[in-house]
Amino acid sequence: MNTPMLVYDGDCAFCRYWVAYWQALTGARVRYEAYQRVAADYPQIDPADFPRAVQFVDVDGRVSRAAEASLRALAHADGRRIWLWLYRHVPGAGLLAEAAYRWIAAHRGLALHVSHGLWGAQRVPAQHALTARLLVDGLALVYLAAFLSMGVQITGLVGQHGLLPVSDYLQSAAHAYRGIERYWLFPTLFWVGANDTLLQAACWAGAAAAVLLLRHRAPIGLRSAALAVAFIAWLSLFYAGQDFTAYQWDLLLLEAGFLALAFHRHPTLLVWLARWLVFRFMLMSGWVKLAGDPMWLDLSALRHYFETQPLPSPFAWRAARLPDGVLSAAAFATLAIELVVPFLIVLPRRIRYTAAGLFIAFQIAIVATGNYGWFNLLVVVLCVSLFDDAAICSTLPSRWRRHAYDERRMPTRIAISLATLLVVLGLLQMIETVRSPLRDDAYTRALDEVDTLHVANRYGPFKALSSERIEVVVEASDDGRHWREIEFRYKPGAPDRPPGWNVPHQPRLDWQMWFAAMGTQREHPWFASLLLRLLQGSPDVAALLAPRPDPAPPKFVRAVVYDYRFADAQQRSRGVWWVRRPAGSYFPTVRLGHAEDGEPALMPIDEPGVSAGALRPSRPPRSRRPAARRSKAPARRRPRRRRTRSRRRRTARRCRRSSSAPASPDRTGCCPPSAAASSRCRT
Repeated sequence: MNTPMLVYDGDCAFCRYWVAYWQALTGARVRYEAYQRVAADYPQIDPADFPRAVQFVDVDGRVSRAAEASLRALAHADGRRIWLWLYRHVPGAGLLAEAAYRWIAAHRGLALHVSHGLWGAQRVPAQHALTARLLVDGLALVYLAAFLSMGVQITGLVGQHGLLPVSDYLQSAAHAYRGIERYWLFPTLFWVGANDTLLQAACWAGAAAAVLLLRHRAPIGLRSAALAVAFIAWLSLFYAGQDFTAYQWDLLLLEAGFLALAFHRHPTLLVWLARWLVFRFMLMSGWVKLAGDPMWLDLSALRHYFETQPLPSPFAWRAARLPDGVLSAAAFATLAIELVVPFLIVLPRRIRYTAAGLFIAFQIAIVATGNYGWFNLLVVVLCVSLFDDAAICSTLPSRWRRHAYDERRMPTRIAISLATLLVVLGLLQMIETVRSPLRDDAYTRALDEVDTLHVANRYGPFKALSSERIEVVVEASDDGRHWREIEFRYKPGAPDRPPGWNVPHQPRLDWQMWFAAMGTQREHPWFASLLLRLLQGSPDVAALLAPRPDPAPPKFVRAVVYDYRFADAQQRSRGVWWVRRPAGSYFPTVRLGHAEDGEPALMPIDEPGVSAGALRPSRPPRSRRPAARRSKAPARRRPRRRRTRSRRRRTARRCRRSSSAPASPDRTGCCPPSAAASSRCRT
């Protein structure tokens, strides 16, 4: 006999169900026969044992039965040999497998019903070629939205006349770090030039790459190049954006983009790594809520969330008026979806489909009540990985199915090694989420070594909530007595202006204003730059704001604080959305002047106790670059120099984590980002 054989009970419906699945997995490498046909050919097997357990006859005549026979047959399928290895080498695994087999054999009818419920009337091997293609196409749509959104605001944020000029930022980094070290700590293409043209070019090049990814007839090599362009462009913009690109969705897009770039030629690996990312993201999101705010523990969080979230939608007003019992139930459902449902990802197909449906419905509910740009779209795209080709092929046109990825291509050892590394890094990041952050030990330093590319990150949105809404309102005047409010495009302003929609656009200045309200202007150096650009009449910054009747720059500006709350039903009937009351001053009245060195500065008005230098905007890089201000230690002996450079490198990584991406749980909770930076990166 040249082919091993699995002998089963042909009269058992449960046996036929699973034999059909194994035959699809192993193909012609294993022969399957009912014992009613071949029992006479194997006199060495007790005839009474055939109906009790399957028998596996190897090419050398060796016979195995029950669980071992099943696993030996399954070992001939690609990637399934691990189960036989565990059976033979893990203590107790063999005994447990045989006990489970005996129980199932004694309850075959029940086992068949359970199998139908978990996998359907006919189980087929999972295929991921269409799923991987749909995943990459969805990521291309997210890339397109992200780059277009960034393209219309990048010059106002970090351009030459923007709020945090990237040229100043990189110049300071170049003075602080030598050689290749600066490129590793700040991996961005804008080292070659940081002007407005290159910033715009990066945005539009990324958008063009996203459009190319959507062309199904593009060669695989061209698609690989497009994924590389999109990832590199977004990584460059991530570092150039400084405080304005320090959000969880920026991290999530980097990690998802890297997965697509590295594994789009290996559909099964890509799908499983995307599932691992969804598992980590959801589980960490739930964990930080439990550990970060008692309002989540007592289920009162959603009584405040809809009113205090950064950019409410029109439906947020109605959601905030739901009964407390409904809001408590919704808070419980949120924790259940984030803490319990992720474990369904590793269960059989139909249960995993249920998990995907719950995740997608959860994201739709978030979109209905809040504006988070393309964030929720990205999460929904990642949830596509929880399906397989059998679930989605019926909904796709036949023309689209012809362009699925080739799943016959086996992963290389390099791909498997890289996938293993990413899984381990993701697991370490989950551990780091649980333990105290920013410990300066070997564990933290090992994670920092790969921190600059952000291929594995920590997540945790809304780990803390506020029970009140504070808004910073910027006012302008031409005479210092009559003041007019400067409206932003999306954040709450005038009480009668209704909340709007901006999905999938991500208005980053409006989001930063939400964080600014939770701290002081000294904790947010970019805010003074905003006032300075308003006095200078910068058109790039003015484009970030709502259109004004008088586009001329004002002579005076100030910022005041208001306490906002949703209007009640009676006030709402009169067209009022918000009720606000003054809550103090945020930034004193200033005019445009010049400091002693001749540079533009904010000059206080009628504030004799405050000097002009104190109100002068800090240079943008300092909010994310405290380590760069440190003087270089004299290197009298080379070992001493190496330790000093290593200490500076670790300090820079901690600063980058606290004021940008890796500290992102603070960026979608209530901790002001720059406040976190100042407390964690002080040297």
